Amino acid sequence: HASCTAEAARWVTAYGRPGRWLTDATAALPLLRGGGRQHLRLRQPEWSAQRYRATLTLVLRRVGKAGAPTRSVFLFGGGAFDAGYNAAAARAPVRLDVGAGVR
Repeated sequence: HASCTAEAARWVTAYGRPGRWLTDATAALPLLRGGGRQHLRLRQPEWSAQRYRATLTLVLRRVGKAGAPTRSVFLFGGGAFDAGYNAAAARAPVRLDVGAGVR
């Protein structure tokens, strides 16, 4: 879907072997806050020879948690995973105002 621009998670390939990942995506809840029909997209690099049949199961539950995220703030995007990936110049500082009651 053309409007899928937010990244909820990243996983590393299993390099041709079966893989299974369990990810706490609580921080992505604000992306689903609008309710209704949602569109999710799984992407892998064009250069990858790995071909997978992906299955995604969302488990939403609230167990002993006092609060839930209400919004998310974009901090940085992926980029090429090369020698410059962690270079300070590649990641501009992001300033956030965090409210006093935020835990």
